[in-house]
Amino acid sequence: MSAIIKLENKHFPVLLKELISIISPLYGGTFLDCTFGQGGYSKKILEKKINKVIAIDRDQDVYLYAKELEKKYNNRFHFQNIKFSEINRIEIKSNDLKAIIFDLGYSINQIKDLSRGLSFKSTGKLNMKMGINNFSCHEVI
Repeated sequence: MSAIIKLENKHFPVLLKELISIISPLYGGTFLDCTFGQGGYSKKILEKKINKVIAIDRDQDVYLYAKELEKKYNNRFHFQNIKFSEINRIEIKSNDLKAIIFDLGYSINQIKDLSRGLSFKSTGKLNMKMGINNFSCHEVI
């Protein structure tokens, strides 16, 4: 995957303004972004220097986006390539945690990648690959 992102492949987070108004990152704290993707929510939260973000995503293709934020925000951003079911592996002081964010669904990059088998435009197998999988939906069906 190229580190250069074309605008047509850029994923825009849903209801970003509304989410930010609800979680109130103006007052500082640690935020858990459970569907990191291209980092839209994390970037917005990290605009305030008093915030920290711990992000997870099962999709291995998002690592380059996470690496960019780790470099830019140093000790304020941490990423783990894990599934929701492994969320207990994350160490957070409970009194620091201000919000947990889940933006469930597919990103534009996942849909456009026909090898994942998420699009009806594909004539390939119904794989429905979201990332860290031991098997595909095609194998189950």
